[in-house]
Amino acid sequence: MRTEIGVIESATFGIGGYQDCVLVFRFQISMKASGVAVLKECGWFHVTEEELKKTPGHYWWTHEDRILSTGKAAWEVAELMRDAKVDSFDKLKGKPVEVWFEDLSGACRGFRILKEAIL
Repeated sequence: MRTEIGVIESATFGIGGYQDCVLVFRFQISMKASGVAVLKECGWFHVTEEELKKTPGHYWWTHEDRILSTGKAAWEVAELMRDAKVDSFDKLKGKPVEVWFEDLSGACRGFRILKEAIL
């Protein structure tokens, strides 16, 4: 695993991910010579709760699964906000981060706020 230091260029919440069908917290992070988008997924957005009820067993997830994943993602973002000492999601912009990448594939595995750089 390799690490790079970067900064959060933008933090947004909305529809994105695979085929723009997922509700996500999206972080655009810039580093010395590159950048990466990190998504914290809340769940598939394109299927309504009503549609899920009409076709039980058709999807591999339930509305309750979406609620749980949304809560998990929101809590992870709340922890990032606490580490960055900010009181709102949009204030994460400009905060320093450490980003983790797989050695072989170069895939981003996550990031953390550099608490030691926050006053």
